[in-house]
Amino acid sequence: MSLRLVTGRSGSGKTRLCLDEIRGKLQQDPQGAPLILLVPEQATFQAEYAMAATPGLGGFMRAQVLSFRRLAFRVMQETGGSAVVPIHDNGKAMLLHKVLEARRDSLKLFRGGPTESGLISRLNELLTEMKRYGVGSEQLRATAAATVHAASGNPASSLLSDKLHDLSLVYSEMERELTGRWLDGEDMLGWLAQGAATSSVLEGAEIWLDGFHALRLMNLPFWKH
Repeated sequence: MSLRLVTGRSGSGKTRLCLDEIRGKLQQDPQGAPLILLVPEQATFQAEYAMAATPGLGGFMRAQVLSFRRLAFRVMQETGGSAVVPIHDNGKAMLLHKVLEARRDSLKLFRGGPTESGLISRLNELLTEMKRYGVGSEQLRATAAATVHAASGNPASSLLSDKLHDLSLVYSEMERELTGRWLDGEDMLGWLAQGAATSSVLEGAEIWLDGFHALRLMNLPFWKH
């Protein structure tokens, strides 16, 4: 399996190159292995419309325009996980409120009070960002433990240590609440990575990625199998 990077400034034709390559393969063999174009969620309709509007193509079954979440859902339907109920931001906010109330005596800084709604919103954003960058609760707990020794006699370090302690505690409690009951949208890539090797959806597939500003390619499942 090979990986090719096509770089260029905006408007230089990267998207057209991806579409033209897929069109060429469709015209050569309309019923071959899957051809998957991965684009951001908001760009799926535009990319699929551009593909469908190709003169002389007359339709296609082999090519698919998907977002990462939609691809993950298809893999989960085949390899497991699709029965877990999705949870959105409002649901996660309610779970965070439950966690903060249940562990209030163990928390050093994040005890809520009059500003709890703002605290929950910021925590929700922060935990989402951590998941996107592959930072787990265990990693956060280890970092929190490491800062305890450095915090002695240093108020700034002590504050950081307390914050990391609370974040790791809330993070691990949220993971415990979600496991087996709810599917956080940020966890779908984890399911995709687990099921990619055995999924027929990706078997023999050629994959193009377009329209993303930043990708941690080495964490994607396609380069590992």
